[in-house]
Amino acid sequence: MRFIKPCNVHILVVANEKGGTGKSTTAMHVAVSIQKRGFKVAVIDLDTRQRSVSRYLKNRELYTERHGVGWDVPEHAVVTPSELPDVREGEQEEAERLDTLIERLAKSNDF
Repeated sequence: MRFIKPCNVHILVVANEKGGTGKSTTAMHVAVSIQKRGFKVAVIDLDTRQRSVSRYLKNRELYTERHGVGWDVPEHAVVTPSELPDVREGEQEEAERLDTLIERLAKSNDF
């Protein structure tokens, strides 16, 4: 089990091994709901293949710009997959990238 360094930010995880369970949709609704309550929100998309949450957020951003509705869009990022040939080393590299990303986003967000 991995533990990230303590930081003053709430971390919510929406996860399920099975695809098609609504993880991305749930994450999007939770992020926007928290943001509407006045909190600063960042989203990390760990699905580097489909990037569904990232697409949701990009579409929200584009809609906001086109229609001038003034919606806030949570900050978002994707942890890029490792290209190391050794699986364990690759997993370690990705975990370090995630830790670094969490630390960076925690400085300017509540969630």
